[in-house]
Amino acid sequence: MGTLLVYATGRYLGVPNLWSNLPLLLLVEFLVVLAFSAIALAFGVFSGKYMVLGLAYGFVVEAGVSRIPTNLNLLAISHHAEQLL
Repeated sequence: MGTLLVYATGRYLGVPNLWSNLPLLLLVEFLVVLAFSAIALAFGVFSGKYMVLGLAYGFVVEAGVSRIPTNLNLLAISHHAEQLL
């Protein structure tokens, strides 16, 4: 929904070359949803406290480790999504 709002606002404001990257953006969004769903499924299989593990993953890996400029940031899904885009 957010993507549609951003593109609708861009069209309203007359941003040039707006629609050329939409298919790639939608593909990357789909792949990121699949990756996060796989991690959530793995947490659910390994533990009954999958929400706690998911929040810990989000805070530690996605918000913390992904900002380190070494190869540790390869653990984060968001790093790979940025590389695809």
